[in-house]
Amino acid sequence: MKRLWLILAAPALGLALLSGCAKVPAPPPETHSSTGVVVEVRPGVLVIQHQDFPGFMKAMTMPFELADTGLAQGIAPGDKVAFTLTKTGQGYPLTAIQKLP
Repeated sequence: MKRLWLILAAPALGLALLSGCAKVPAPPPETHSSTGVVVEVRPGVLVIQHQDFPGFMKAMTMPFELADTGLAQGIAPGDKVAFTLTKTGQGYPLTAIQKLP
């Protein structure tokens, strides 16, 4: 009977001990920010002539997929913008954008 109790209690004790362990917070998502000029607005995509992303990407003109199509609301070709890309499992979608004066 004692062995049966130990066999049944051991997994429960292990789970109890593990639940008390401190959880390591997830690292913040990888982000990169730059500025540029919007060249074209497409459904779900902004084409931006952007400056360097320091340590990530040289200046060029390229399309950026939008994490949320609502981000493009009020954005038009010719607008100067500051924007941020955030690494996801699918790449680096544009996750924030702000018009500049």
